[in-house]
Amino acid sequence: MNYFLSLVALFLIVPRVAFAASAGLSAPMEVQVGHTFQVRMVVGGAKDIDTVRFIGGFPSDMLELQGMANGSALPTRSPGSGISGGAFNFGGFSLGNPVSGGVQAGVLTFKAKKVGKAMIALHNETRILSAGEDQTTGRGGVSVKIIEASAKGEISTIVPAQAVIDLSSTTHPDQNVWSTARAMRLEWKFSGRQPTSYAVGFDQAPEGPAETKLSTDTFASFSAPSDGVWYGHLVVRYSPSEVVRKDYRFLIDATVPRPLAVAVDQTDVRPNTPNFLRFTALDESSGIAHYDVSIQGDFVTSTRLPYLSVSDLGVGEYRANIKAVDYAGNFSEGVASFRLVGSSLVEQNVIKVEKTQDFVLRFVLLVFIVILLFVLGIFIGRQTSKKRRSKKNKS
Repeated sequence: MNYFLSLVALFLIVPRVAFAASAGLSAPMEVQVGHTFQVRMVVGGAKDIDTVRFIGGFPSDMLELQGMANGSALPTRSPGSGISGGAFNFGGFSLGNPVSGGVQAGVLTFKAKKVGKAMIALHNETRILSAGEDQTTGRGGVSVKIIEASAKGEISTIVPAQAVIDLSSTTHPDQNVWSTARAMRLEWKFSGRQPTSYAVGFDQAPEGPAETKLSTDTFASFSAPSDGVWYGHLVVRYSPSEVVRKDYRFLIDATVPRPLAVAVDQTDVRPNTPNFLRFTALDESSGIAHYDVSIQGDFVTSTRLPYLSVSDLGVGEYRANIKAVDYAGNFSEGVASFRLVGSSLVEQNVIKVEKTQDFVLRFVLLVFIVILLFVLGIFIGRQTSKKRRSKKNKS
């Protein structure tokens, strides 16, 4: 019995250890120059998490980061996500139930640029959160070997000598620009050495497959059922050992950003007093490119920051309109109102207060003088009475 009570007491006294989760990356060990591949951002050992933030880096001379996508567990893209040079900032969260265990937070799509070993690393700022509480205890990177030649039996991206393949799109002429058009047209042209056969495909896998065989067509039309990164594939056969695959990327975002929330720090302020408009919008596909700010119907500025100082305005009532624009050109709008109080009104209130204080001081001083005169009168009267009594006694 005493032993059991000791165990219970020990359980109550010893603090519970916080849940631990790790952030990591999963990628193929080897890829070829010119090929695209995916790196999965994964979480292990999670307990009721609702938010992740993966911040990392990669050698930009060896790899090109072409895009990022959220996983189904944390489907909403967080503000601040983006790609800059050899760095990436990816955030995802869930508006529904939290998730536990092993979670795929999202996917990064890279293209190999040159031979060597490329290290994709996660920085210390990477976070795994549950209701704001950080569970992150470990962060891991991944190393990818980039090779030059295709392995035997694999489809190459190196076009044989005296053969030219031109892959393009009239509906989406730039592979790096987001578009609202879900109807896509993939076009190709063969010059020099002609192929014996070719096939096309369309999906969200960076490297195929291409299963629809064609004979004389020079284009194919597709329609994306949803927003995201899509790929058109063309596999060209010149001989049994010479098979080339070329890919074309389509960036599709036909959905407006989520409703914009706009707030102002202070609704009644004096001119030249620091005051800020704050606004935040979410866009799961292409992300927020910039915010257009107008006040009283007049355009003020375009900014990537989620706030704007409004302390340099004059006296009056103001209405601010904020337009959140994503990289495909879709936008949502929000409004906020505020008032700048004039200095003249403030000065009038100060004068009223000063006049009131002055009246009170004068009244108190008058009462003090009256009391002082009353006391002096009593004192002088008593002294006069004493002198009279003294004269009577002497007589």
